[in-house]
Amino acid sequence: MPTLLLEIRCEDLPASVLPQILEQLSEISHAYFAQNRIAFENIEVFGTLRRIVLIMKNVSHRQSEDIREVRGPIVSEAFFANGIPTAATEGFAKDVGVEVSDLRIKEYDDQEYMVAFFKEECKNTVDILPKLLPQIIAEIKTHNDIRWGVGDFRFVRPLRSVVALYGQDIVNFTIGDISSGNVSRGNRFLAPYKAIIPSADNYKDAMEENMIIIEQNKRKDIINWQINMYARRVGATIADDNGKLLNEIVNRVEYPTALLGSFSPEFLKLPTSLLYHIISLEQHHFPLIKDGKLLPQFIAVRDGDLAYISIVRDGYERVLNAKLGDAGFFYEQDKKRDLNQLLDSLNWLKFKDIGGNMRDKTERHQKVSLKLAQLLQKDEKTIETVKRAALLSFVDLSTGMVLEHPSLRGVIGKEYLQNLGESEEVCIAIGEQYLPNYENDNLPSTDEGCILAISGKIDDLCLSMLNKQDSYAAHYALNTLIYSFRRFVKDGKVTVDIIIELMNYTLSMLSVDEKSKDDILKEITSRFKRKDV
Repeated sequence: MPTLLLEIRCEDLPASVLPQILEQLSEISHAYFAQNRIAFENIEVFGTLRRIVLIMKNVSHRQSEDIREVRGPIVSEAFFANGIPTAATEGFAKDVGVEVSDLRIKEYDDQEYMVAFFKEECKNTVDILPKLLPQIIAEIKTHNDIRWGVGDFRFVRPLRSVVALYGQDIVNFTIGDISSGNVSRGNRFLAPYKAIIPSADNYKDAMEENMIIIEQNKRKDIINWQINMYARRVGATIADDNGKLLNEIVNRVEYPTALLGSFSPEFLKLPTSLLYHIISLEQHHFPLIKDGKLLPQFIAVRDGDLAYISIVRDGYERVLNAKLGDAGFFYEQDKKRDLNQLLDSLNWLKFKDIGGNMRDKTERHQKVSLKLAQLLQKDEKTIETVKRAALLSFVDLSTGMVLEHPSLRGVIGKEYLQNLGESEEVCIAIGEQYLPNYENDNLPSTDEGCILAISGKIDDLCLSMLNKQDSYAAHYALNTLIYSFRRFVKDGKVTVDIIIELMNYTLSMLSVDEKSKDDILKEITSRFKRKDV
């Protein structure tokens, strides 16, 4: 039986959403082929930064047979005593298009009914695929979906081509403004020309000939071997948070080649957390550690081969040195501001519609954090730490560093407050207050950090519900908050009842009327009960 190939080629995909897209593609394909009674042996999904691929082996030529049954009236009301069918029976038979004599008796829940059986028509797979495949593509949804050109079709990035093959035959359809075919394209830098796919079974070989390593695990093995080779060369180890950066880089390249670069040693005087953030999270390079200290070197991975590698290395180094130079400037400027200046600057950081300014949010944060600490029956020392940490939670939001690097919020706040002499407990809590940031991220390690994180997310959740933005991105953000709370509940840090109580308290501080408050709390309670969030 033939192999089915579907390649969706588009503009550069966000590395963070590619795993989600591939998971959806697999699940949707399973469901749609099952609904259409098309048998297959197995499904494989692959992805790079510019293409999403579905390969299904041994796809049946025809739909499998299926018997559909429709339940009619109960047997006791189906016929008169003389055996003549009642009006209900005749009407049922007419509605389903069969003769009364074709009806059968079947028991449901200890009650016998008249039933009509139908043999579903079996269509050829080639006749179903032109409608089925565009439906599968359209079902893939992310919070980054956009629309382009004409029409209402939305996808995570603009489409460039679609390859759809059933064996050697093209599956013809149009989605958005793209018509399917058997023509893809090779690597943007190494083989930037058309790549004709002769058959679905030859796809992987055709891609490798055009400098595309389509399998994620194969790219991962190549990158892992290369970066460890360079690390051993300088006697260092790679600093990677449980392989998170490696998994991200795998989704950023189609033909990976690693290189060793360096930056000015003078930047090592900056806080280590800041260096890690810029090197790893912003520039997507691997930091190197030797004897517990960060080296002024890094490993980068380019999408291409060894050609002009020295020019590429020089480019990476110049960009990283410039980024670190800017960070050093902001760090020194921010250190000149005292705590009162940082707190006063929160007054001019305002929300768009509701919620006041960040000073107002700080006051709500203090009250909710204190109430949560008391509900959790924490000791006096913990409560005092929470009060101080809540007051200082957002002081870094007005700094030049966070305005330039927003994802450093909390992390750089911890560094600044340590410089200002705050206690270690307060600084750790502030550094952890935004956790978890993503699925499977760590929860805060301290009670104070958990209290700050829960309190801050409660205020965010209330503001999100009051804004009532009806968009996929808004729903995604809301579901992300609910997911975070579920993590805290599952870990025993808080209960759903306490979350609802604190939301009620926060909504009261935001002067929300009773009816709106009840509606919001009911919706949040229902979301906690749902399993799809």
